[in-house]
Amino acid sequence: MSDDARAFSFQIAPGTISDKVLADYNEQKVAMEKAKTARLNGAKTAIQYLASTLSIGKSGKVQTVAEYESYWSENVRGIGTGMALLLQDYPDLAPLLRQAAKQWNESNKPKKDQDVPAAVNATVQLAQSMADVIKKK
Repeated sequence: MSDDARAFSFQIAPGTISDKVLADYNEQKVAMEKAKTARLNGAKTAIQYLASTLSIGKSGKVQTVAEYESYWSENVRGIGTGMALLLQDYPDLAPLLRQAAKQWNESNKPKKDQDVPAAVNATVQLAQSMADVIKKK
C-alpha cells in the first residue's frame, strides 16, 4: 500500500460507515495505488532520457552547435518534461527542475561551437545531480 493510500486509510474508521461508503473508500485506495504505478511507469521514460543525456554528454561526441541541437532535442528536453512526474516521489528534484527549466531553455542553447563543451558539461552536471537524487531511494 502506498503512503498516500495508507494515510487515507487511517482517516476512516470502517466500523462507523455504511457499506457503500466503505466500497467507495476501497475503490479510492485501489485508484491511488494505480495512479502511483502509472506515475512511476511514466517516469521510466524520463530516467531513460537522463541516462542517455549522461552517456552522450560524457562521451565527448557533442562538439558543435548542430550536434548540441540534436543532443538537446533528442535527450535533454525529455528529462525536464518527464521528471515532473517524479516530484511526488522525489521532492528533492524540485530545485533541480527549476534550474533545468532555466539552464536547458531553448534560448540558452549555445550559439557558437566554442560554447558547446561548457554547455554539455553544465548539462551533465545537472543531469548527474538529478540521477543522484533518484539513486538515493
